[in-house]
Amino acid sequence: MAWQRRVDRALRPLALTQTQLLALLGTATAIEKFQDAVSQAEIGAACGLDLATISAVARKLHDLGLIDRGPHGLDGRKCRVILTREGALLLRQAVAVVNQVAGELDP
Repeated sequence: MAWQRRVDRALRPLALTQTQLLALLGTATAIEKFQDAVSQAEIGAACGLDLATISAVARKLHDLGLIDRGPHGLDGRKCRVILTREGALLLRQAVAVVNQVAGELDP
């Protein structure tokens, strides 16, 4: 619990939650794996979030301009997702923040 509270506090200046960071990481990981835009299901699988959670988080990340979502060409029920430039930049900053917190906790 202490770890989560410290990370939450550290991410606050970036206006990012841990779940949003996890979804951004999952997006980047899935895109790297598939070398293309990915579905929300693929993002959820990459970061261990269920589809309902990833859908809500992806909607918020889209509203913040951190990802782009569009219709999947083959299945209208799916969205194709990519990181925006702003999303990739914020992801790098957030990972650095979390690494700093981890370094502070490492004896």
